Amino acid sequence: MAKYFDETLEFLRDFLTDFGSIISDEKEEGFDTLRGEMVDENLNALIAPMAKSAGFIQAGDLVIFKYKGDDYIVLICSARGGHGLYQSHNGNMLLSGFKLNESQTQVAAMVVNSLYKNEAIAFSDQTKESKVIQGVKRVLGPSNFRTFLMIDVVSFNEIQIVQTPKKF
Repeated sequence: MAKYFDETLEFLRDFLTDFGSIISDEKEEGFDTLRGEMVDENLNALIAPMAKSAGFIQAGDLVIFKYKGDDYIVLICSARGGHGLYQSHNGNMLLSGFKLNESQTQVAAMVVNSLYKNEAIAFSDQTKESKVIQGVKRVLGPSNFRTFLMIDVVSFNEIQIVQTPKKF
């Protein structure tokens, strides 16, 4: 795992614990790796390198990366016809999404619970925000929606929240 700031990793631990609580409350089969102390044990396993390529990056993905010296945990959304990664008018590759590590962990966990791996987090056309984007902006705040220039993104990793199969 790449080196991230301690406060970023603390947010991630708290967020994943909150997310695990939401899931176990809603479903019979929980995310075993996201329960309390197990988050610390499994944190490295939940963070995996991800190619900075349009073929791998999709709306609804949860990623962590460094950008111009700061750490970001971002829920990716689709913009301008791309699936999460798209090209600007002057040829730069861009990534749009919601910064989660500047919100409360419980709020971020609820948003991710609704939109993780959900490609509905998209603009309805190239310029209009969908109702989903508008709703997330209301919950997280419009300042947490951000576009990143991919050339300045380093240590790009996916946070993989995988449901553990129920044992019989």
